[in-house]
Amino acid sequence: MLALEIIGRICGLPLLLPWPSYIVTVSLPSLAVFGGASQPDLGIALLSLGSHLAVTIWRIILGVILGCAAGFLIGSGTFLLARRCSGETILLALLRSLPLFGLIPLFILWFAGREIGIWMYIGFSTAIVVATGFYQAIINIPSNYLLQAKLLGATPLKQFYTVVVPAMAPELMGTVRNILGLSWAFSLGAEYTSSGDGLGHLVYLSYLYADMGKLAVLAAVYCIFGLMVHLVWSRISAQLTRWA
Repeated sequence: MLALEIIGRICGLPLLLPWPSYIVTVSLPSLAVFGGASQPDLGIALLSLGSHLAVTIWRIILGVILGCAAGFLIGSGTFLLARRCSGETILLALLRSLPLFGLIPLFILWFAGREIGIWMYIGFSTAIVVATGFYQAIINIPSNYLLQAKLLGATPLKQFYTVVVPAMAPELMGTVRNILGLSWAFSLGAEYTSSGDGLGHLVYLSYLYADMGKLAVLAAVYCIFGLMVHLVWSRISAQLTRWA
């Protein structure tokens, strides 16, 4: 931090290379302009930042829930299809190779920048990652687990919730952890070009004015809340898989 402070002050270009104290005392209060203020104000800046953050979080929650549900269906369907085909399914290979961020212009075109387009993009991107992780979690289950369950007389349904689900749970927890991190990037990509609110929209406006100080503040917000989500999910997953 001290080195950044010294280098920034020596360069003397706060818009291009802001130093830490400048970011805190100037760039952060200047976010008040996004709240309609005519001059920097820390209170208005925090309120504006909070309102846009709430919009982004709501979009992430809805998109991740929809995407996880769709991903589980796609993953299980791919697994059932793979059991009847030799080798890796073409569907899974196609899903893995999709350029998710390259699809943003298509969603803008399809939904004309409407709110549902942002939800659908986050949900679609989430579904692709979850489907791949779900499929891999199932096929990584040791075959002798199911064989022993069959020998003990377990029905297919009982095999699923007593063997399959516990065996793939640790790997699924890791997939969800990755999704919770990637969801912030998905929301940024969707909001950057097609939204009038949210953190991604603030990033777009800051980039439009080439204000690196504001971009640094917004990057810090993404990092802080991404880390918070990671720590919370780590605790939850540790409790859910404490037997593993």
